[in-house]
Amino acid sequence: MKVNHKHKTPQSGFSLLELLIGVVLSSMIFLAVTSLITVLLTSNSRSKQLDELEQTKNDLVQELSNTTRWGGDITLTDNAEQDSLKIGPVGIEKTYLIENGALTRNGIRITSDQVTVTKFNVDERSGVNSLSSLEIEIEMENKGFKAIKDNFRIVVSKRITQISV
Repeated sequence: MKVNHKHKTPQSGFSLLELLIGVVLSSMIFLAVTSLITVLLTSNSRSKQLDELEQTKNDLVQELSNTTRWGGDITLTDNAEQDSLKIGPVGIEKTYLIENGALTRNGIRITSDQVTVTKFNVDERSGVNSLSSLEIEIEMENKGFKAIKDNFRIVVSKRITQISV
């Protein structure tokens, strides 16, 4: 009978326990990085939506202020369903109202596609020396994120120009 006297050499490689610890640590790092990327992307998207709403608000304030101030005749239609505002001489007046969630001027959308206007309220205020003023209130929300909302109120006085001869 032959006896085999081979010497055992130490095995190279990782033990099962070391492999499991490595897999668990790698998984935890992967989950942390994935969560961080998700938070950053969501934050960036939300920031863009807020910027869009803010830009729409600034555009509307400028549009309505300038038109009211310089537009001439003002006609308000105030009913339970919807307010409308007509500014300017008959035949070339600008009519503002909500259509399909958008604020329109003469039927043309003046708000962003990403913004829904939920309220457009116009009230007349009497001022000093019968100076006509309007209080315009608008509420908006983002179409993608209904939680992103904004509302604003502006009071604009009509400009009266007197020419003395």
